[in-house]
Amino acid sequence: MSKAFFQIYSRDAEDGTPVENRDVVGFKYPYSSNRAWLTFQPTDRHFYPLPCSSDSKIPCAAEDKFTGFVIHKLLR
Repeated sequence: MSKAFFQIYSRDAEDGTPVENRDVVGFKYPYSSNRAWLTFQPTDRHFYPLPCSSDSKIPCAAEDKFTGFVIHKLLR
């Protein structure tokens, strides 16, 4: 089994700030620029670090993808 480490990035927040409630996030390979986002390839049903966008995180962390989701934090 191969392993790779990815970090969670919020598409709208400044990098390095904590993820907050209702942030849309995606997984990015930490040793690269904006070019290595975790992406699912349905043709072979595998995940790969692939380019997404060189200047924006918005298309890379999207709710309608296998690797993008919204953070829902229990507020007390």
